[in-house]
Amino acid sequence: MKNYLQFVLLLCPFMLWGQAYRELRVEQYQYNLEGDSMPIKKQIWRYGEGGILLGQEEYEYRKQPAGSLKSSFLYQYDEEAKLGQQQKLQYSVKGGQPQSQLLKTYYLKYGADEQLRSKQLYFDKTGELQREDTLSYNKKGQLVVEETFDYRGSTSHRSWRMKYNKAGKLKKKGRYVHWSTVKRGGKVVYKKERRECYRYKYNRKGQPKLMKGKSSSRRYKTVWKYDEEGRISFYQSHICKRFKNSPKPKKKGEEEQKEKKQPKYRYVSECHTKKYEKGQLVLEVDYDHGKVKERSETSYIQDTLKSELKYWVAGKLKREEKYYYDSLGQLEKQENYYYNSLGLLNYRLDIYYNSKEQILREEQWVREQKVRELRHQYDAKGRQQRTTLMLEDGQKFEKTYYFYKD
Repeated sequence: MKNYLQFVLLLCPFMLWGQAYRELRVEQYQYNLEGDSMPIKKQIWRYGEGGILLGQEEYEYRKQPAGSLKSSFLYQYDEEAKLGQQQKLQYSVKGGQPQSQLLKTYYLKYGADEQLRSKQLYFDKTGELQREDTLSYNKKGQLVVEETFDYRGSTSHRSWRMKYNKAGKLKKKGRYVHWSTVKRGGKVVYKKERRECYRYKYNRKGQPKLMKGKSSSRRYKTVWKYDEEGRISFYQSHICKRFKNSPKPKKKGEEEQKEKKQPKYRYVSECHTKKYEKGQLVLEVDYDHGKVKERSETSYIQDTLKSELKYWVAGKLKREEKYYYDSLGQLEKQENYYYNSLGLLNYRLDIYYNSKEQILREEQWVREQKVRELRHQYDAKGRQQRTTLMLEDGQKFEKTYYFYKD
């Protein structure tokens, strides 16, 4: 039997799924076999108000000798200091001091007229600083600079820089590399070079209509189109890649002949296209150098209710989805068919929903035989209470429990 997994959730006053809570504690235990008293993995999460992760613990144990610690991961967040610290420890079978790696995350908030920054520092097992990541935001909370200093070997500095229009939409985005050079007289000069650049255009309603980008070996173009009611009707993303051609090697003893001059570069294009009807996606195609690579088609009932989806790879049907509704238009059942490379049915997955369109049961079928069933149970408030995974012989394999305190 595979690993047995058990969840225990302890929740202080809160409402789950998008509603506010004061504190949340989640505990997860993973066992090698059901009935074992010693877990092989233990994880604990603590969340504060607004979903902020206040603490995390993770312990992994060896099977032999049973209960011996293999690794640990600890995270603590100090809300007043705006500082989060992570520490990873690896333990040897022979014992001794563990090897550690420390990661500190700083959330620095300056005055109202200045920028908001967050910073991450990465350390190796000896405590030496290896990398530094910084995110800088403007007064509106928009990301304007994302930069990385890498101190492993010779120091490297790279960054992404963003500009926005008056409406707050992204206007320009560029990736830069930075370096310093010493001129005559010992003067240090700092330089930067742009490696990638993207520009965005919007229509009068603020919807994106065009994006163009380029790097040393690639060109990017994305187009959006809309109908009279402002609903998206067409999307296309195109990438053109440039590769340098290498001369063909000549065979030994082959006489030199005048050959046609080979182009210095060759180009490969990729294209991703989506078509919509009344705002609903009906066709999605991926092209690789002009040939269809992947394709999916979606049909609807009453314009908005998805009826069927078919997905092909290299011209072969790989997946098929069918949706069934009641008289009120609520989803009751979904059937997913998965096919192998020969086009034969591999297995079928049936999903059943309740009146709130929450999943009640998932059944996996292979050759008309049910091999797996996952059941979901909810309380009167619609909160999940328990999930149970059953194998074909009806044996309980995995359970997840949810406990609430209102």
